[in-house]
Amino acid sequence: MWCPLVSIAPAVRDGWVRVSGIDPKGMELAYGRGIFYHYAVTGTDALTVLDELIGAMNARKAAFAGWVRSVPISPETYMHGDLEADREVAHALASVILAGLPGVDADEQG
Repeated sequence: MWCPLVSIAPAVRDGWVRVSGIDPKGMELAYGRGIFYHYAVTGTDALTVLDELIGAMNARKAAFAGWVRSVPISPETYMHGDLEADREVAHALASVILAGLPGVDADEQG
């Protein structure tokens, strides 16, 4: 998990990349908390981070729609991935996270 973050550290330092971290256990990412532009431990904070990322993504899509075919990469125009893929990832992560909760059947999360 840390190797990709170390490999992009210069881009983070220079403002080309903003990394957000959601750490439900509050243990995995806490060691490097300072590198995250947004960091969340609680479910409420995680939703806030995700809402901010989706808002930023949608604003950039609207700003570039009809004007450019490819997004110019700069510290001002960083982009996030495909929303539908992000939703699928979120669903998969929710299944993994919820599987450990008492009384929750991960197969019924859908």
